[in-house]
Amino acid sequence: MRNAPHYTRASEADYWRSLPLIRLRRMLRALRKRGVEGHWDYDLPRHRHMIEVYRARKQQKDHVS
Repeated sequence: MRNAPHYTRASEADYWRSLPLIRLRRMLRALRKRGVEGHWDYDLPRHRHMIEVYRARKQQKDHVS
């Protein structure tokens, strides 16, 4: 994978923060499904990080409303 782009956790988190909350929730559901099914691409640390970003965004949204 010489030509594959290199992503960092920080750039992924920035991307997740830029998404609408509904889209992030759908991504989480799909990722959870992959984990339950034992998919080879599932990454637990990535899932945990995505959950943290989602919860922070959700909490921020709830305080603004």
